[in-house]
Amino acid sequence: MGSFQLTHLTFIGTNVPPASVDFGPEMTLVRGPSDTGKSFIVNAIDFLLGSGGLKEIPERSGYSDALLGLVLSSGESVTLQRSVRGARRIGLYHSDIRKGPVPAPDEWLAPKHGESSLSSYLLHELGLSGSRIRTNVNNATTSLSFRDIAHLTIVDESQMQAETPPALKGRYTTKTRELSVLKLLLQNEDDSGLEEVAPQQEVRKLSAAKVDVVDRIIGDVTERLDGAPDVDEAQTRLIRLSKSIEDQSASLQEWMKQQDLVASSRVRNQTRLRANKLRAAETSALSGRFTLLRSKYESDLARLDTIKEAGNLLGYFTNGVCVFCGAESEHQHKAVHHGETTHLDQSVRVEREKTSQLLDDLLLTLGDLERNQQGLQDEARRLQQEIERQAQILAELDKSLRPHEVGLSDLLAARSSLEQVIGLHDQVAKLRALRLQVATEVTTGVTDAVSGMDIRPINEFSQEIAKRLKAWGFPDWAHVRYDRTAQDIVSAEQLRSAHGKGVRSLLHAAFTVALAQYCFDRDLPHPGFIVLDSPLITYRAPDASETEGPDRNVATAFYNDLQHNFDGQVIIMENTDPLEELGEQTIDVQFTHLEGVGQYGFFPMTTD
Repeated sequence: MGSFQLTHLTFIGTNVPPASVDFGPEMTLVRGPSDTGKSFIVNAIDFLLGSGGLKEIPERSGYSDALLGLVLSSGESVTLQRSVRGARRIGLYHSDIRKGPVPAPDEWLAPKHGESSLSSYLLHELGLSGSRIRTNVNNATTSLSFRDIAHLTIVDESQMQAETPPALKGRYTTKTRELSVLKLLLQNEDDSGLEEVAPQQEVRKLSAAKVDVVDRIIGDVTERLDGAPDVDEAQTRLIRLSKSIEDQSASLQEWMKQQDLVASSRVRNQTRLRANKLRAAETSALSGRFTLLRSKYESDLARLDTIKEAGNLLGYFTNGVCVFCGAESEHQHKAVHHGETTHLDQSVRVEREKTSQLLDDLLLTLGDLERNQQGLQDEARRLQQEIERQAQILAELDKSLRPHEVGLSDLLAARSSLEQVIGLHDQVAKLRALRLQVATEVTTGVTDAVSGMDIRPINEFSQEIAKRLKAWGFPDWAHVRYDRTAQDIVSAEQLRSAHGKGVRSLLHAAFTVALAQYCFDRDLPHPGFIVLDSPLITYRAPDASETEGPDRNVATAFYNDLQHNFDGQVIIMENTDPLEELGEQTIDVQFTHLEGVGQYGFFPMTTD
């Protein structure tokens, strides 16, 4: 994830020397007595990052513009410029600007909202562009602003000591929004997937209307149950009816099985009868054709007999006096005609023998056909009688079955009626349950912001807070935890808000440092820097007196831990000096509030 670091804060104006403080990439300690501009630095950083107003202090007189140098995660140096009078626009320079007069900026940015805003620019650097956060219990969401994150990384002295939990700003109307931002940082999970629901007042009105509709439906269904048995009695009757139906059905099954056997046999007989009639028709047609052939054969035989008789009468087939010319046989031309008459006689005899044989064979075939046809007729009469007998059996079975079927039909109708009654009772029960649900209905799908946070990240965050406090020598570190319900740190079994301002300040610092390190360790979005105003000044050890000043051991451990065990940039404002020499990488800025001794304060000393 992206982040950025602060490099300097500079105020410029006409006829006044620049007021500036540099910030190191790791720890920067700005220390000195009161009224030297330490808290003003915190306020000015917040102002240049989009907050609403800049504190009015006398030292600010004559200064017109504030500059805040940044180094982005890409390594680019940029400068934010804003008029101390709270101009509605912030200038962006793609370079490091530390003195005036300043040229026209490379870009103009609005302080908070819109695509061309400082907030959008910074969120883009953090990889949080387009994120949405929840703003109320109805799941309304809005675009994330950098101002939603700023109070978790820039903590002024009032916030540090306040009884308000560190994640919150103390306004009830923005609590859901602020907890959604904390969830976003701890879980990298925004609220863009939430579906907005109606407010509770509208839900109650809608619920009342739903209850009225459900009551009407219940009334209609109850009216249909008028005179019907209650659900228990109906279920008892249904059990008895089901048993009767089962017995009746078993009895009918036997009758119907017998009926099916007879019906199947009747169908087979009808099929056989149709085949019989078809064969009989074919046999009759064949017999008719053979009868015609018999007539033909008999006609041929009669014709041949006629030819033979005529030939004998005319002497065609014997030797003697010619019937035509009266010539004696010896005077006839025998060489020419005798052979021809002999051949004709033989032909007639052969033809008659062949035709007689064919007729005999045909008569045998006709006899077979007649006997076959008679057999078919006998079978047809038998099949017809069997079919008629089976039809009578089926009619008798049907007559016997009818009363049983009527009885079963009545039982089924009674069961259907009881099932309908039971269904109506069930419908009434469901409607009454629905009425109860609707009457007590709240916005569905809505959880409070606290329950939207997962337990595991909260537990890991608690461990990070305890780890920091242990490193700082806080006496009750082992019993410190972050309470998800109260959204506050619990120490010694009491909320941070119930402790004194010294403990509240130290616990708030632990919250801010732990949140940043938690995000660094998991590569989660975080600006990359924190600013802490007076985290130690009011803390006293449990056995120390008010006159002893800040706890020396805790202060030393605090600075050592942040110099060696914090992966981001930390800028600290404190009134007291560190007890041990700070590391080489730490920027130590000391304001003396003394003329001619070191740096007077954030703003140079002026003379009247």
